[in-house]
Amino acid sequence: DLSLSLMRAVALVTLLLVAALSSVVVVATFDPDRVHVIDTVKTSNGLLNVLFRGNEPTVVKNNVTTFAYDEVVARMREVLQAEKGLQLPSSFFFVDVNLLSIIEEKDQKVEEGFWKANPHLGGWVHWPTIGELVFPYDLARDVYLLMGKELPDWSYDRNYERIPALNAMLQRPHNDTTPVVLYVHCEAGEDRTGEVSGAYYMQFLKWTMAQTLDYDNHVEKREIRHASRNAIV
Repeated sequence: DLSLSLMRAVALVTLLLVAALSSVVVVATFDPDRVHVIDTVKTSNGLLNVLFRGNEPTVVKNNVTTFAYDEVVARMREVLQAEKGLQLPSSFFFVDVNLLSIIEEKDQKVEEGFWKANPHLGGWVHWPTIGELVFPYDLARDVYLLMGKELPDWSYDRNYERIPALNAMLQRPHNDTTPVVLYVHCEAGEDRTGEVSGAYYMQFLKWTMAQTLDYDNHVEKREIRHASRNAIV
């Protein structure tokens, strides 16, 4: 089948993108200006759950890289008040949604180590993310619709599964008295973070693609890269 062969070829090219990205890895430390609210939910028992976006939550002190828990939480409080007029709960379960790829192992180990040492504070979810080379809106409609039906055959990032899972995590408190605060991030907090955030905006906030790209391109210091843009849809 020619269409299936095309989808498999797209999948192969996308995997090659991983190798290409390995030469342009961005190494970053926590930047408070990149923290923004994506969504908030009031649970049935009155708890406030919050979903944030940002960049790599680590800092370097005395040549040692550590997880920037206090710095991130302090900035979350400021941003939630500024953007939504809400107060961050005094205690919560922190869910670190890490989008780093396998070639960014150093920061992954810092985050994983922090959560293993501090399970009472929260935990982490690792969703390696690389984007897509093909922008669906550039394809013929019949190809676009077929690819939509065959997402598992070609989509590496699997946002069709991850975005509903992200919303499901936001809807549920950690327990009867503890809300959940989620922090979605890559290294720079712009491309892969913009991809996952953008997919969330479109699916759950009902933004258009134009609204999503306008926000992604202006909330940070530059436009979102094409590979990440392509995977929003």
